[in-house]
Amino acid sequence: VTITSATPDAAIRYTTDGSLPSPTTGRLYTGPVTIRTTTSLRAIASKPGWLSTNVDTQTYIFVNKVAVQPSNPPGWPADWSNSGDPSSIHPADYEMDPRVVNNTLPGYSVPEALLDIPSISIAMEPADFLNSEAQPPTGIYSNPASRFERPCSIEYIRPDGVPGFQYDAKIEVHGNASRRPARMHKHSLRVTFTTEFGGPGRLEYPLFPDSPVDQFNKLVLRACFTDSWGLVSWSSRRYRPNDSQYFRDVWMKDSMRDMGQPSSHGNFVHLYVNGLYFGLHNLAERLEDDFFAEHLGGRRQTGKSTRTSAEGALVGIG
Repeated sequence: VTITSATPDAAIRYTTDGSLPSPTTGRLYTGPVTIRTTTSLRAIASKPGWLSTNVDTQTYIFVNKVAVQPSNPPGWPADWSNSGDPSSIHPADYEMDPRVVNNTLPGYSVPEALLDIPSISIAMEPADFLNSEAQPPTGIYSNPASRFERPCSIEYIRPDGVPGFQYDAKIEVHGNASRRPARMHKHSLRVTFTTEFGGPGRLEYPLFPDSPVDQFNKLVLRACFTDSWGLVSWSSRRYRPNDSQYFRDVWMKDSMRDMGQPSSHGNFVHLYVNGLYFGLHNLAERLEDDFFAEHLGGRRQTGKSTRTSAEGALVGIG
């Protein structure tokens, strides 16, 4: 992969672990970067006496490598800390289950499934996501009961070749009981589009084909809590992973909309964080004032909407 800047004699630095490069951090670019596995490549250009460029982020997904993702990926912690549950250490869960990967019917392989629906790639400081060694942990996934908001890059990658988007935003763990790892290790995430970290104040993109709305302030990556195989605590009468289907909530929202009631739109996506696969999620609109203003009219949250164009990018990865 080549990285270029239109400014002569600019120094380019890049990272491949999700961290944010700066004029003094990251690897100094001296020639094409070889990408051999799923990677989020982030780059910045700088020059003494000049303002630095934006940070450009692009994720490259190798579906065959994702299908054999190991239980101990380099650079990732072996556990996710006690995560707010006293005296309880929660082991990390990264591995793609070989019982599934190696036992699919023709046409239904994991690599084919990974190319069947869009993907969301989140890139962020590794310690802002998982830092189980810190006491207390400050990463959002190592301390999901917190209300930490962390800067991130979000990319929407479509397998059909239609352009998606990449913006800087902020991210936090979403939900209530599902935040407790004693209930579920896989957590929902909320993304807010804000100018705080250099991104647009609002996403403008036709995200849901069946929706008339193409502007969004917040999106939720739902882990499907009570309808998920990722459940830890459950009973024979409710929250049973053995009959989870992942689409009960989606079906109810679609049914509400078919009956003429306001209901959030959503679709399914594969989620990657700093180049690692984190499973299937339901990408949905966040129900709040912006949602009702866009769908029903009325006043929405105060804030100026800005649009970022390709022409505004000052450092390019190609």
